[in-house]
Amino acid sequence: MGFIRDFIKRKEDEITRESYQAVNQLDKEWNFIVKKDTYLIYENKTHLLNLVKKGNTQTKIPWYLFWDFWLKSKLQSNLKKLSEFEEEITGYNANFVSKKKVQYKDLFKRDNLVLDDDQQTAIITDDKHNLVVAGAGSGKTTTMAMRVVWLLANSSNPEDIVAFTFTEKAAQNMKNRVYEKVGKIEPGLCNKLGEAYIGTIHAYCYRMLQDHFGFGNYEVLDENQEMAFIMRHGWNLGLGHNGSYVKNCGNFLKSINVVYDEMITNEELRNTIKKLVTYKKAYPKSIRNSFRGLRHSLEWPLYKNNRCYAGKIFCMIMPDGTVLPCDRITYTGKLYNAKEIGVKTAFDKMPTVRCNGCSFCGSLEMNYLAQLKFDVLDEIMAVVK
Repeated sequence: MGFIRDFIKRKEDEITRESYQAVNQLDKEWNFIVKKDTYLIYENKTHLLNLVKKGNTQTKIPWYLFWDFWLKSKLQSNLKKLSEFEEEITGYNANFVSKKKVQYKDLFKRDNLVLDDDQQTAIITDDKHNLVVAGAGSGKTTTMAMRVVWLLANSSNPEDIVAFTFTEKAAQNMKNRVYEKVGKIEPGLCNKLGEAYIGTIHAYCYRMLQDHFGFGNYEVLDENQEMAFIMRHGWNLGLGHNGSYVKNCGNFLKSINVVYDEMITNEELRNTIKKLVTYKKAYPKSIRNSFRGLRHSLEWPLYKNNRCYAGKIFCMIMPDGTVLPCDRITYTGKLYNAKEIGVKTAFDKMPTVRCNGCSFCGSLEMNYLAQLKFDVLDEIMAVVK
């Protein structure tokens, strides 16, 4: 029986040693985190909870020692400590955020306003990856600005701080707020604010290209430079065929900027049109555009040439009686009024038009009718009825 007693003794020593090693390691690492008084990032939190799990496994008594009450009693304190560690680790961040909201209450005040609880939580939460979703006018810029101040107040290196905005105006607004708040709580940091980057992602990437890849002396075009560029190349885009060239270039630039500002890709536009085609098949009367017209729009922004018959076979008469080939085009020449000289005479005197990019519902279908594609008439009449 001696060998059995030796086996039990070795096993008791092994379990006890591994259990205490696990608890001591956890205690050392946890105390280090607590002393730093910092937010517990997901990676570290997961690591600590895994240590708790490992400790519980190493403290577990094998089934064949179920009768060993001495061993159970000896390990009871370790199991209690592991349970306490798990509870502290799990609730640490919530307690940390609550404590910092009280400690930095002056930081969260702006004039007579106090940032709400969600904004304060977003500022203090210091994990590696934080996603904050907020609607228009909810205080995103203020929250980001105070987040920068928070990082500076907690000894972050200004060179390590990058804050992106969508526009230069928003960037300047954020810089002013950061400077104003830092000047109140940590005046000595104002001299280092220039080391932090607050601006648009375009300007940041441009600087990276200059600093690290030998990018040339190029810069982002402002509104006037954009217009000048379009004016130089507008003839190649077909913007000089009808109406005022300047107005056509301006309208083209506005259209492009709508897509750009909304960050809509060509593929997203085409997918939307495909959905409209599907919806029209299910509910024909809900969409006035014809199937031909919708499919034609899939070619945006380089439409296939669809011959325009505006001013040749059909025209548009405005409420005041003015006769136009198409009301989608700006005209610089003289326009005639059907009330004054009659429809036929006004029609004959209309300026000629040339358009290769029509996607306007109605005009496009009229051109298809002029080409004897009568299926579009059935679709339009179905909606009118």
